Amino acid sequence: MSYYNVIEIDTALLNLAAAFPAQAQAIDLPYLTAEGRRCRALHLSTAPGAKRDAVMIIGGVHADEWGSCEIVLNLASDLLKAYSAPSGLAYGPGGSKVYGSQQVHDLLDQRDLVLLPLVNPDGRQYCQDPTIGDDQWRKNRNPANSGGQADRIGVDINRNFDFVFDLANFEPTAPVSGSADPSNGHYQGPWANSEAETGNVVYLLDRFASTTWFVDLHSSGGVMHYAWHHDEWQDDRAEMNFRTRRVQHLMGTLGSNNYREFLATDDRVEMQRLAGRFTSDLADVRGTQYRTDSGIAWGPYPGTSHDYAYSRHLSDSSKRKVLGFTCEWGSIFHHPDWSDMEEIIEEVSAGLVGFCLATL
Repeated sequence: MSYYNVIEIDTALLNLAAAFPAQAQAIDLPYLTAEGRRCRALHLSTAPGAKRDAVMIIGGVHADEWGSCEIVLNLASDLLKAYSAPSGLAYGPGGSKVYGSQQVHDLLDQRDLVLLPLVNPDGRQYCQDPTIGDDQWRKNRNPANSGGQADRIGVDINRNFDFVFDLANFEPTAPVSGSADPSNGHYQGPWANSEAETGNVVYLLDRFASTTWFVDLHSSGGVMHYAWHHDEWQDDRAEMNFRTRRVQHLMGTLGSNNYREFLATDDRVEMQRLAGRFTSDLADVRGTQYRTDSGIAWGPYPGTSHDYAYSRHLSDSSKRKVLGFTCEWGSIFHHPDWSDMEEIIEEVSAGLVGFCLATL
C-alpha cells in the first residue's frame, strides 16, 4: 500500500458509506473545483438527524501534504469497524494504546463526526502526477488570477478563509505568511472565501451547525495548534479584537503591545486541555512527543481555517462556538516514506480518538 490518489480517496469514502449505512453517510459538497471535481465528506452518526454536538476533521488542504487524507480515512474506518464489531481499538506495537469497545460506543453514540479527507483534489492530482514532477505544489489549481502564467496558478486555501483576510491589518514589518501576489506559494486569493474548496468547508460548518470542535490536519512539525494564528492572545481587554475597525497596521508582531487578540480564558484553557489530550494519547502509541501551542508560535498567518472556525461565533452571535485546532503531524516535510507514514497514521488516529473522547 502507498499514498492514495484522488480517485482512491473518493472510492474509499464511498465504500465506507456503503459498508456501514447505519452509521455513515456520504455528502456531496456543492462547489466544484476549478477542474470540475466534486468533493465529498463523510458524516458519522448513529442517530442521523439528532443534531448532536459534532467534531469536524478536514485534511488535504495543502496539495503536497499527502498523509492527511489517509489519516482521516483511517480514523473513519477504525471507528466504524470497531463500533460494528465490538472489539475496541488497539494502536502501536503490541497494542500499546487501547480504546475499549465501550469507549468507541460512547463516542459514536454521543458525538457526530464530520470528516472531509480531501479539501483540495485538483492540487493533489497535480502534485502526484509523475509527468509534471512538482510534488511540492501547495495551492489549488484555479487559473483565474494567473494571467496565463503557470507559476501564478492557484490559491493557498489555508490563507483564503474569511478571518483577518486584509493584509493591511498587519504591521508592515510583520513576517506575515500570506501574500496578495499570485506567484507566491501563500497567495491568499482575490477575496476571502473566493475558492470552491474554502466554500465547501464553510458549507459544512453551516450545514452541521452543531459542530463544536474543528481540526485541520497538516504537515509537518509535531504540534497541535489552537487559536490564534494571526497574533498573540490576551484575556484582559475584550475590546481589543479583530472586529474593531481601528486595527490596520497593528497585527502580527510578536512581543508587541500595540495589538494582541482577545481570547476568553475559559476557551483558552479548554483548547489547551483538548490539545494536551491529543498529544498524550498520541505519545502512548510509540512515545512520540508532540507539542501544543497557539498558532502564532509559527508566525502570523491570515485567513486560516481553525481561526475562521473559532471566530464565527464572535462575528455572528447566532452561530455555535467552535474550538479550532490545526495538527501539524510528523517531522518530515511533506510526504514521508510510506513505512513511516503508516506509523504516523496510527499515532495521529489514536490522538484524534483521545481528543474526541475528551469532548464527552
